[in-house]
Amino acid sequence: MTENDGRKRREVATPTPVYQSLVHYLIVRREPTGFVAPHTFFRFGERVMPVFRAREAARRFIDARDLGEGWYVKGFSVGELISLLSALTRG
Repeated sequence: MTENDGRKRREVATPTPVYQSLVHYLIVRREPTGFVAPHTFFRFGERVMPVFRAREAARRFIDARDLGEGWYVKGFSVGELISLLSALTRG
């Protein structure tokens, strides 16, 4: 981008984003009503849903367990993840 301040044209740097969109990975299955992510596990009496920062880690998690057909790894932005988790806790 260039800017003309009346004297000469000069380059104006495009602002660099402070952070990139973070991606988190969940194990999901697609259903007619949307995504299903019921993979909650119990640890010390509390429900836990595994959320991964690396796609490969989530794939290894699937490979290490017999989850059945249709489960796969899907990346979610922070906003998508919040919406999904909110919907799961309401439903």
